[in-house]
Formats: sequence, C-alpha cells, structure tokens
Amino acid sequence: MIISHKHKFIFIKTAKTAGTSLEVFLAQHCGPDDVLTLFDPPIEGHQPRNYEGFCNPISEILHVPFGPRSAWRCLLGRHERFYNHMPAWLVRLRIPPTVWNRYFKFCVERNPWDKVLSHYHMHAYRLDGALSLDQYFARGKFPINYPRYTDPSGSRIILDRVVRYENLIDELGEIFARLNVPFDGDLGVRKKGHFRTDRTPYQLVFSPQQRQIVERVFAREIQLHGYRFAQAPNPEAMAKA
Repeated sequence: MIISHKHKFIFIKTAKTAGTSLEVFLAQHCGPDDVLTLFDPPIEGHQPRNYEGFCNPISEILHVPFGPRSAWRCLLGRHERFYNHMPAWLVRLRIPPTVWNRYFKFCVERNPWDKVLSHYHMHAYRLDGALSLDQYFARGKFPINYPRYTDPSGSRIILDRVVRYENLIDELGEIFARLNVPFDGDLGVRKKGHFRTDRTPYQLVFSPQQRQIVERVFAREIQLHGYRFAQAPNPEAMAKA
C-alpha cells in the first residue's frame, strides 16, 4: 500500500494483480514523506518508510459498528499503522479526511478465473510443484480482493478507480499522466512472473466443477465488474502463435 503526498495518490494493493511490481515501480517516484508499507521478504528497489505509528483499534471499531466480523479481525489483528494489502476503508480511518478526499485512490482487479489460476501456480511453485489443482481447490483459500476496495460491508466501491488487469498498461498510462508520474509503458519489473511457466489459459484448465466454484466464491467481484468466463481460445491458433 502506498500513500504518496508527492503525487497525491493512494494505491491499494490487491492479490495477484501485479501489485508488487506496481509498488516497486511507484516506489522509484515517491518522496521521503510518502508511506510505503513493508514487504516480507524485502524487495530490492522498494524502501519501506513512514508505515509505523500508533493506532487505537477500539475507537476504530466504533466507526464500523455494522461491519462484518472480518472487519473487526482486520482492526485487531495488525499492529502497524499502515501495512501491505491494507483495505481502503481502514486507510480512510487512519488518515486526515482532506487527504482521503483530495488524493486519487486506485487499485487493480483481475478476472477471477485467471486470478485463481495464477494464485494456484504461485502456491504450487512455493511447494516445489507438490500441489495439484484439486488439492488447491480443496484448501478453499482464494485471492478475494473486493473487501480491500469496498466499504466494510463490501457493498460499495470507495476508490476512484479499479483498474482492469486485462488492460493494465493502458489504464495505468492514463492514471500516471494524471498524477504526473513518469511512465513509458513498461513497469520494468515482474516480481512474481517466475511462479508460472505454464501459460495454458484458464478456460482450458478448469473442470466444470472448478469453474462453478470460482463463480460462486467470487460472485461479488463478478457482480461489481461484470467478469465472465470467456470463450476458450482455439488450441490450433495458440499453437501457431
């Protein structure tokens, strides 16, 4: 997560949406007073700063009395003032209203079926390949992002823009031009691209049951952004590409 006073933006990091690469890129253009949250493990080119500080979660709970239990756990479970993958509604509680209202707030979201497949490859890589797709689905731990860019109830998007991962470079180009962040169309880094060597499209990977599980688990994100399970690419065309 980044709060840039230099360029007047707030970047909310979501899961499996090039968030780490984007943060490392943006870190090169941030000022000394900007907030850059901690990575674990640390990443070269990204210097965390200004993320620590006191916060009173008890008083913050009073501001989300109708929030789900997950919101309360979020408040009570972390001790840093600002942290990686922090939800936008909590950032809003911890910064002055003038900053929240004046700064441009954005994140990135991704087609849930494609996102789940990328998430699977990441976990399989970390287990040296000892994780089948069926085992991954049996775990039931998926990269659900919408609580990070909606209000505590998950009913309303509270950011100015949710960038589509599928159109990442073009949309970032528009945003960076608005924010006066130098950008030549290339983030210059792909911090987690090595997790996935098999680029078979999700349409050709998931079983009908797995497809339905993703549709059910990510129903809110599908509703918010209109994502659909796209038609499968032509295997012969892919072989010629």
